[in-house]
Amino acid sequence: MVRAKGFSVEKVLDKRITAEGKIEYLLKWKGYTDEDNTWEPEENCNCPQLIAKFEEDRQKPSKNRTNQKPKIEEIEKPRGYDRGLAIKRICGATDCTGDILFLIEWEDCEELDLIPALIVNEKDPETVIAFYEQRCPLSKKAKDRMKPLSDEYANKAGVAKFAW
Repeated sequence: MVRAKGFSVEKVLDKRITAEGKIEYLLKWKGYTDEDNTWEPEENCNCPQLIAKFEEDRQKPSKNRTNQKPKIEEIEKPRGYDRGLAIKRICGATDCTGDILFLIEWEDCEELDLIPALIVNEKDPETVIAFYEQRCPLSKKAKDRMKPLSDEYANKAGVAKFAW
């Protein structure tokens, strides 16, 4: 137990690193409820013995971690094209891993999957083209520019207009 400015640290509960790279500890204060626990910067913590004990305990393997078995249903569950389902639509795309991934919605399935674009391009190129055409601002502008030409062509040729 450490006393600082009228407060006593009872226990170090957790540790985190801020976006600025500073270490903070979650402290339990003696005589206060868990609702009063606070995150304190490492330089403000005057309890080196408690921090050392916390770090030592953290290094020991927990019984819960070593004996915990993975969930079988998650391991054996098919993903992506292994489901044998058709693509309903591409909901979005990301390059968070360095490669382009598509977020895929499948027919008759509520779960979505992130699938590498290379695979989707090969297996469902028309779906990929439709996805890009929906989001391409040039596509809309081109259609808008073609509309007067198609009206003019239809009037001159005496044929029905084609719809976009």
